[in-house]
This record gives sequence, C-alpha cells and structure tokens, in this order.
Amino acid sequence: GEATLNITNGGEAIFTNGPYLAAGVGTTGTITISGSGSKLTAAGLVTIGDLGAGVLTISDGGTASVRSMSVGTFDKTAQGTVTVSGAGSALTVFGATSKLDVGSTGIGTLSISEGGNVAVAASTFVGRNPSGSGTVTIAGNGSKLTTGEDINVGHFGAGTLTITGGGEAASGQNVVLGNFSGSSGTATISESGSKLTSVNDIVVGERGSGTLTVTGGGEAAASIDVVIGDEASGSGTVTVSGSGSKLTAGENITVGNQGAATLTVSDGGAVDSGTNVI
Repeated sequence: GEATLNITNGGEAIFTNGPYLAAGVGTTGTITISGSGSKLTAAGLVTIGDLGAGVLTISDGGTASVRSMSVGTFDKTAQGTVTVSGAGSALTVFGATSKLDVGSTGIGTLSISEGGNVAVAASTFVGRNPSGSGTVTIAGNGSKLTTGEDINVGHFGAGTLTITGGGEAASGQNVVLGNFSGSSGTATISESGSKLTSVNDIVVGERGSGTLTVTGGGEAAASIDVVIGDEASGSGTVTVSGSGSKLTAGENITVGNQGAATLTVSDGGAVDSGTNVI
C-alpha cells in the first residue's frame, strides 16, 4: 500500500508512537513538512523505510522534532530517504540516549542542503549494522549536521559522508570512519568553507576500513588527535590536496597506530599538528 501525510501552512502533527513509514514489505510511506510553522513532533522512535520505502522531506522552514530516528530500518531491502532543505528547515533528534541511524539494517540517505539543519543530541550512525548502507550529504553554506556525541561513518556496515559547498558536520565527541571489523567509512570534504570538526578525535580506520579526502579548500579538524589506522584490523587512508585544504589536530596526528595507514599531502594541501606527526 501507499500512504502520504502532508503538513503545510503552519499545520502540526503530534505522535506518541511512531510514525513508522513503510512498515510492511513492498509498501511506501511519505511525509512532507513544508513552510514556516509547519511541524512534526514525535515522542518515540520514528522509522523512515521500516520494511518498505519511506521518504521524509522537510523544506521551506518546516521542522521535525523526534526522540530518535532510523532511516532504512529493519530489513536489508528497506529504503529510507530524508531531505532537509532551506534556511529554517530543521530536524532535531532530542533523546539524550537516542540516536540518528542512516542505513540501520537497510539503505538510508540523508541530504542536508541550502541552509538546512540537523541536530542530534547523542550519536549519528551512517551504516550502523553489517547489512546497513548509509549516505549523508551536506551541501551549501549554512547547511549543518551537529551531534552531541559521535559521528560514526561505517559502524558495522558501509557509510559515506560528503560535505561540499560550505556545508559542515560537527561532532561533540569523536568522528570515526570504519569503526568495527568489516565496516567501511568514507568522508569527503571539498570546496572552501566546508568543514568536518570533532571536539575529541578523528579516527580513520578504527577496526575497519576508513578513507578521508580533503580537497578544494575543505577542512577537517580534531581538537585532540587524528589517528589513521588505529587497531590492528584497521586501515586508514587520508588525502589532503589543493590550495587551502587542511587537516588539523590540536595534539597528535598518528599515521599507523597499530593498523595500516597512508597519509598523502599534495598540490598545496596542509597538515597541521599541535604537537607531533607520528
């Protein structure tokens, strides 16, 4: 079956449980929140693509506030798409111990553009479970993903993070690319003003495979350490290329802690460590 909910012109929808978009195999579910004052509020878990195909679109100043959210949730064939676009458009995941999963067990996509904002009180997982595949794209000045805890790209599964055109992702704890064995996490930061920042560490290849590319004037910065190839099973590749492109650590940049590691700096790219490059 197919189901559609449109919230426009300052309308509001309040859920104690759910909503669960596309809760059955082969079903489709769509929610659109559009216009200033239009909002959705959910006290529990919201699933976008529970077992089928789900779509959530927030635009033109619409907002959604949910305790937790999973995109591409309970089956490897489930598909979920979330789009947050336009100044004033916002998705808030407010649960202190909750999370935002993009590609939990299935396929998940999150797009933040044209000044849209996504704020997560706890952690964000992109490719959470082994079969999960997640993609996050942050494009344009003012477009931002903020988390109170970690940004995990490739937790057990496969994750991709792309930041371009002045977009930003900011982690309140760590950024991890390729967290557990068998996972893969890729982050690309391109163009002037585009940033990936971490209050603690950026780890590229914790126990899995991680790739970080900073190009065209983009920036990646960790307040403490950058670690490439952390554990023995981890492998990390970092490339910093192009004038104005920068990788910064407040303390150490470690290339090959226990795992395999490659750091390439070219064409005017820069690496800046507050203490040492090891």
